[in-house]
Amino acid sequence: MVQRKEYGKALLFWWFTGGIGGHRIFIQEKMSIIFWYWALNLCTFGIFAIVDAFRLKTLIDIKFEQDRQAEKKRREEEKAFDEFLDKYSEEQ
Repeated sequence: MVQRKEYGKALLFWWFTGGIGGHRIFIQEKMSIIFWYWALNLCTFGIFAIVDAFRLKTLIDIKFEQDRQAEKKRREEEKAFDEFLDKYSEEQ
């Protein structure tokens, strides 16, 4: 089961490590996105980190939905594999 990240914890991560993307690491973004976040933060002199605080809830929701869809797909593939194994074992 996929668990949604808590907004309060993410906000605390943003408060203490927002400049280096600690909140995005907590949300489990890919490292390539973290590197782009650092570059964007340097180019905007930290303004993007402030903007990210307002986007934090949306980022959590997006990541939760992605994880939920991936879990659903994994379960479907697992079910199909189990059905294949059952069918194969019946034939022998």
